[in-house]
Amino acid sequence: MRQTGCRLFGSPVAQAAGYRGTGCVNCARPGLWGGRRVTGAFTRKWYSCRWGIEVWHRILKSGCRIEARQLASGERLQRCLTLYSVIAWRIFSATMLARAVPDMPCSVLLDLDEWQALYCAIHQCPTPPEEPPSLVQAVHWIAQLGGFVGRRRRDQPGTETLWRGFQHLMDLTKMYRIMRPKLCIQTKSS
Repeated sequence: MRQTGCRLFGSPVAQAAGYRGTGCVNCARPGLWGGRRVTGAFTRKWYSCRWGIEVWHRILKSGCRIEARQLASGERLQRCLTLYSVIAWRIFSATMLARAVPDMPCSVLLDLDEWQALYCAIHQCPTPPEEPPSLVQAVHWIAQLGGFVGRRRRDQPGTETLWRGFQHLMDLTKMYRIMRPKLCIQTKSS
């Protein structure tokens, strides 16, 4: 069987995640899988979806430290996994959205209080602007809270710095809600 090196993870999502690996796939002869012909393109597409799941699991394992939780029962583990799965999804979606659609307003990801607290903390000013910043700006600021330096212009924050940044953002948002003047409270429009 002749194997050729192909880009398994050539999808935009996998490239945005920073994966530049190659792998071996039998591109010369398509195989059979579940009664359907499998081509190299199908395999690459499947692996690109798999890569997103792998990144999500890494967030769950490394960032949420799900393996370090010493839970005595399966019921507790299930509740813990449910909560941390949502957190891992939020971090993963923030990473991918900022890379795929950077010009969207950050209000698609953050609540009003969250982006206002983030803006005020980063710019060290008491009042935020009326319009929310772009999604890529907000994600970079969250990553800055988590230790992202961004030395090169093309550097994108990873999931670990976003994990740490979201932890700090939660604290900033609580403090922002306590300390802001009552006259400046804006209600979130539905």
